Amino acid sequence: MNPPSSETALERQIATLKERTRKAETILKIRRQRRENRELTKQRKLETRRKILTGKAVLIAIEHNPQLKDWFYTQFPKHLTNDRDRKLFQELTFNDNAAQSPRPSRLSQLRQSLSRLSSLTRFLPRHRNPLS
Repeated sequence: MNPPSSETALERQIATLKERTRKAETILKIRRQRRENRELTKQRKLETRRKILTGKAVLIAIEHNPQLKDWFYTQFPKHLTNDRDRKLFQELTFNDNAAQSPRPSRLSQLRQSLSRLSSLTRFLPRHRNPLS
């Protein structure tokens, strides 16, 4: 005996609703995952920014404090554990026996030259500007 057509129509509606529900749940799951990924990305960016600013503060501090500079150049290389990091900070690496002074950066060299020049200019005679 064949089931009445109303039962098959109901079964089709139920199947359609189940399919829609499954698709809606999948879409919600994807949206939730995207939202979580955006939040994680945001947190990683903030953490990276914190690290950069901390590094900047350390570099400024060691530039002005010779004792801190010596400590930094002896301690920092000990924390470089993989080859990629050691290569990146090659100018800060040391021999096992004695610390070598790292090569001064170009900016540091220019600052020293400017400082020497400005200290010498005070000995030059002052001339009036002929254009004024």
